[in-house]
Amino acid sequence: MLDVPANARQEISPQSLFSLTAKHAATIFAVIYGAGFLIISIHHGRLGMLAVEPFKAKIFSAGLLFALLTGIPCIGMARTMGLFGLRRPAIQVVESHIVYVYISWALDFWWIAVGLRLASSILFVPLELYPRYPGWLLYIAYCAVVATADMFLSLNRWPLRTISVNFATFILGVVLIYRYSSHQFFLQVLWFYLVGLIFLWVRSVTTSPRLVKTYDWERQGFSILAMVLFFAAFVYGHIRPFYGGGAPIRVDLILNRQTSFSSGTTVTGFLVDDDSNGYYLIHQEGDRDTHFVPRDAVAEIIFHGGNLL
Repeated sequence: MLDVPANARQEISPQSLFSLTAKHAATIFAVIYGAGFLIISIHHGRLGMLAVEPFKAKIFSAGLLFALLTGIPCIGMARTMGLFGLRRPAIQVVESHIVYVYISWALDFWWIAVGLRLASSILFVPLELYPRYPGWLLYIAYCAVVATADMFLSLNRWPLRTISVNFATFILGVVLIYRYSSHQFFLQVLWFYLVGLIFLWVRSVTTSPRLVKTYDWERQGFSILAMVLFFAAFVYGHIRPFYGGGAPIRVDLILNRQTSFSSGTTVTGFLVDDDSNGYYLIHQEGDRDTHFVPRDAVAEIIFHGGNLL
C-alpha cells in the first residue's frame, strides 16, 4: 500500500481558504481601482481638469469597464485559437506553417473585433449599428467574396497564397470600416482588435520554448500601460454615463449669479463631472475647454436623460 505523505494529506482549512480568497479579492480591487484612477486622470487631463477626488464610485466603475472591455476581446481571441470551451472541428496544421497560422489568426480577428463592437453598441454614444450608405452594400459584396475565397484556399496546401489573400481582404475590411463608419466607431473597433493582438502576442511569448531565457515581464507591463492610455483617450469618453462611462451629459443650468460659463441665468451645457466644490461643464460635445461652476452659483440642474438611453 502506498503511503501518502502527511503534508499531502493535510486539507486546506476554511480560515486559510478565506484568507487566500480575501487576499486575491483585495489585489483585484486594487488593480481595478488603480486602472480606473489612471483612466479618469487621463480623461480629465485631456479636458483641462487636473484635480480628481480619490474616493468616487466613478473611479471604480471606470476600472470595471476597462476590465470588461479588455477581457471580452481576450476571450474572443482565445476562442479563435481554440484554447478552451467548446472546440470547433480540429484542423491538422503542418508544424512548419505555425507562423502562418498565427498571422491568419491576427488577420481574421479584425471582423471579430467589428462584431464585438456591434454587440456592445448599447454602451457607446452615439448608437451606431450599421455603416453609412453605400457601406452596407459593400459589406455584403465583401462577405460574398471572402466566403468564395475560403472555399478555394487552404493554409496547409498554399500557405503563402492563403495569407496573401487574407491580408488583402484584411486591408479592404479596415478601409471599409474607416471609410463608412464614424471616427469613434473605427477607434473602438481598433481597441478590440489591438487587445486581441496583445493577447495573441502574450500567448505566443509565454508558450515559447525559449521563455526561460527571453521572457521580459516589462514588455507586458508597457503593453498594459499602452492599453490604459488608449482606452482613456479614445474609448472611455464615448461610453454612456449610465454604464459608468465618461460621455458628457446634457443639462440645463439655472444660475443665481454670473459665472465664467455664462453671464445669463439659464444655459444649456454638457456635464463632464462634479465634485464636492462644484460642476465641470463644456458648452458642446467635442469641446476641450472645461468650465468650473461653483455649487453655490447653481440654483437648479435639469438632466436630459434621453442621451442615456
